[in-house]
Amino acid sequence: MKLLKLKFYQSTGIILTALLLSSFAKTDSSEDQNDGQLYPEITKMADVTASSDFNRSLSGEVQFYIQTLDNDNKPISGVRVDNYKVTSDLERLHFSGITNYNGDFCTRHPLPPHVKEVVKRNNYVGFANEAITPIEAKWVKYRFGGKAVKNKSTDQRVQNYNSVYKYIGTYNSQGAPKQWI
Repeated sequence: MKLLKLKFYQSTGIILTALLLSSFAKTDSSEDQNDGQLYPEITKMADVTASSDFNRSLSGEVQFYIQTLDNDNKPISGVRVDNYKVTSDLERLHFSGITNYNGDFCTRHPLPPHVKEVVKRNNYVGFANEAITPIEAKWVKYRFGGKAVKNKSTDQRVQNYNSVYKYIGTYNSQGAPKQWI
């Protein structure tokens, strides 16, 4: 009798195990098309696909015109200008560029419509390190430096921050680089 009970439990256990294991069998055919992965990893931009009804006009072109002038209103070329977009409390580097021989940096870049102002930064000694400028009529215009001009218009808010100077190296009290001593 004990042997019959043992065989009964043993065969019942084998059948239950077989049923349990068969429940883990693949049933989705989309995994076969992607080498067993339901969501394959995309490694090339050509592999990215978008729905035909995807709205690509979520951002609009904004024209940037940034000018760098010395105290005599002469252009300063080769000044790096970093442009950040401000969303909530976050600042993200949008793009960078260098002024041309006329001291101008002109470009057109897409920005989402919810971005209402941009931050411009430079490391040029003598200029304000950072300035916030609103986007008006899909234009961002700003001038670093130049002779002071009285502006009667108060509709353009520009906020300057404390300048941060970055030196190439460290110097002693005599002005000589410490690396050479």
